[in-house]
Amino acid sequence: IYTLSLHDALPILVISVTVAEFGTYTPKFYGYNRYGVLINPDLKDVTLSCPETMGTISGNTFMATSTVGGTLTASYKGSNTVHIAVRVVPASSISMSPNPFILDKRSDYTLQIMAQNGSEEMPMSPSAFEWSVEDAGICQVTNGVVKALMNGETNITARRQGISATVQVKVQTPASACIIDDYMKVEEITKIGRASCREKCRSRW
Repeated sequence: IYTLSLHDALPILVISVTVAEFGTYTPKFYGYNRYGVLINPDLKDVTLSCPETMGTISGNTFMATSTVGGTLTASYKGSNTVHIAVRVVPASSISMSPNPFILDKRSDYTLQIMAQNGSEEMPMSPSAFEWSVEDAGICQVTNGVVKALMNGETNITARRQGISATVQVKVQTPASACIIDDYMKVEEITKIGRASCREKCRSRW
């Protein structure tokens, strides 16, 4: 995460960052008083803006929707301003994480995509990719969000402009929930097995 400061006694600052095409960048802001003393390590209410030709902004996250670089402008209360020079580079390859991963039907999971360009690694928006599932009966994917459908194993692939990455997913949905109370230690659960664990839980209720 790149960091920058907004300081009412400083002239305009210029910071430069590199992002991948369809990559995302979320700056972190620090607040200083007029004497240069840090008073807020996580400054809120900062407004981020950019030309439409560069990309889009959601909250304080910028997404580069083209290869056109440019300048992001961060302003605080309309007076303090910081300019962020953005260079956009193509991704030579991508990777997804975690890989492999286990999922159940109780919650969805958003895959993380990282772009590689030389030695640099940069986050990319899952919405920029085409998604496919080897066995669509096991899970489905929408903009990188994986939803489990039934138990089993399959592969998920993300593709864009000749680059792709694949992750393995295993859906394992337990037949019933088991609440671990304070009386039950993890090593005891390992020894007694899951079936006995369920019986112990039932006896507590």
